[in-house]
Amino acid sequence: MSDTKPEGTLLLTEKPFVFVLHNNQKVKRCDHCFESGDLSNCSLCDKVAYCSSKCEAEAWSVHKFECPNMKRISPKIVPDAVRMIARIIYKLKYCKGWETKGFYGSGRNEFRKFSDLESHYEDLQHDRKRLQDFLSLSSVLKDFMGENESLPPPSELLNIYGRLLINSFNIMDISMNTIGSGLYLGTSRFDHSCSPNAVAVFSSTTISIRLTKPMEQFDWSKVFVSYIDVLQPTSKRIGELNKGYYFECCCEVCQDVRQLEDMLSMSCPNTNCLEPIYIPEDIQDKVPECPKCTKCGEQVTQSRLDSYLNALDFIEAQLDRMKQTSYLDVCQTSLRKTEGLFHPYNVYQLQILDSAFSAAIDLNHWTEAKEYGKKLILGQKKYYGDIHPLLGQTLLKTVKILLLEENEEEYEREMVQSYIEHAGRIVKICYGEEHSLYKDHVIPLLDNALSF
Repeated sequence: MSDTKPEGTLLLTEKPFVFVLHNNQKVKRCDHCFESGDLSNCSLCDKVAYCSSKCEAEAWSVHKFECPNMKRISPKIVPDAVRMIARIIYKLKYCKGWETKGFYGSGRNEFRKFSDLESHYEDLQHDRKRLQDFLSLSSVLKDFMGENESLPPPSELLNIYGRLLINSFNIMDISMNTIGSGLYLGTSRFDHSCSPNAVAVFSSTTISIRLTKPMEQFDWSKVFVSYIDVLQPTSKRIGELNKGYYFECCCEVCQDVRQLEDMLSMSCPNTNCLEPIYIPEDIQDKVPECPKCTKCGEQVTQSRLDSYLNALDFIEAQLDRMKQTSYLDVCQTSLRKTEGLFHPYNVYQLQILDSAFSAAIDLNHWTEAKEYGKKLILGQKKYYGDIHPLLGQTLLKTVKILLLEENEEEYEREMVQSYIEHAGRIVKICYGEEHSLYKDHVIPLLDNALSF
């Protein structure tokens, strides 16, 4: 296949081979379609809920195998990973899962089966932590599936576990929050890049892959998605990919020295100079003297460098603490420590801004949220590029905050107009005009912009 495809081209739409709604979403979302609304519990196990009789009926083809087990082990809660593996076993054993094909193209041979998925079996056997996790999971799985259901042999079960680890996707809602996990056979053929040219988005549990950059000579092997959030230093991206997927990333971004330096930069002491100054992660071990600005030549003092490194240690600790919940006061303390020290391109400052933005919105602190959003947009544009779902979300949220205010200043009205148009373009390319995010959230803003 060798034709030109523009940005926004829909390459693939696929329903999951198996999927689960995460336990923290069960009280507010349908276990089958993942939509929120009025729910009714399963009349047999009372452990899952559905938004309609249609969803309940469609879910029964798989739920009928787990339903009695969920009731039997109550009040215990089945871990998400255990439920996923159990569903894979049921699918393979009772639903001809080995024969299921996930197509990624129109050709008769452009498909994948479950057996085609990479398991990294050999790597798993040498991964002490994951082997320990596997043993613990196997014990819980055996308890959940019960004495009447025989588990696959350990080697086959480890292969199933590996295929799940390497190939599953986090299923996101329209706000890019993780609400579940899904395994998609056809979609598993896409490799990773920290500078992807395609993006995965969701409507209910259905995944769609769209091009975010045009391709003059289309080739499936040249389509890349990102397995991780790239808004982190190169060493951490490489480490996360190596640990999670067992490969060393050598994409163009991971080899971009200038981007690495910008991500780990402090502001120039010369307030008239905007050049970032690179501070290596191992500076205390390898650099005998303080760095200087490559543009104006200003030397960084030892006390300034110490302040930067102390602030960095503090921020890394707080980011680790806030993996699940963002705290506005912690974010604000962190940002005060970075003020005047961290360059606007510093990736740790951007991560704190992201957390502060979310926390301020949750608390209805619109003035702070607006300022955090505007700063975050600049950093996300640099590292995500102009077209990325997360940048689109930040733009949409910031626009809605700005529209709460009476924007008398011309520059703010122009900013709102610019943000709306940019967000609209991102959503149109990444999601398509038929997606609910475009129809229900972007179109009203575009209409508003016409009269703004």
